[in-house]
Amino acid sequence: MNEQLSKLDLLYKGIMLKVQEDVNKSMEEAYSQLYTDYLPFIEEDTKGNFEIAVNDCLKRLLNADYKLNDYDSISIDSPYGYMTISVPYDLSEKLAIRHKDIIISKRITDLESEVGQLRQLLERRF
Repeated sequence: MNEQLSKLDLLYKGIMLKVQEDVNKSMEEAYSQLYTDYLPFIEEDTKGNFEIAVNDCLKRLLNADYKLNDYDSISIDSPYGYMTISVPYDLSEKLAIRHKDIIISKRITDLESEVGQLRQLLERRF
């Protein structure tokens, strides 16, 4: 009887070792396929999503669509999530200096439009 149990025990251990080897081989093949076939697409998608989110943040930053938290951070609420960004204290100064020609041109256009509207208003009243 002990001899039959030891034969069954050996058979069971042999079957389990074979199953374990097959499972390990299948897992290695699955990981290999994941890393070679799918990972480049996942990385590319992640990179694309990051670029879109950064672009959205920059647009919101330049349009002053953010909340000033304190002297060195702002919060931007975008469709891609709520982000807190540390920024230099003098960011608006730096942007104004870099884009002063655009700011001046836009301001002149806005003032000319306002003067035209006021002129029409005065003409209608008098």
